[in-house]
Amino acid sequence: MIVCPSCKKPVKYIASKDNTILIVNVELKTLVNERGRFIQGYELHECPSEVAAKTIPTAEAQA
Repeated sequence: MIVCPSCKKPVKYIASKDNTILIVNVELKTLVNERGRFIQGYELHECPSEVAAKTIPTAEAQA
């Protein structure tokens, strides 16, 4: 199983049509679009530490 090097959660690597490598969570999600159709896909992976760093202002950012 492939895991994220930062948070050690299971992830998948997917190549997009433009050859960009995306890191996604392993769970397959089912959503409904505006027209009422079901769409299955993967959610982009964000490490909890990176999310916390984005939302919590640091002392340097406040100065």
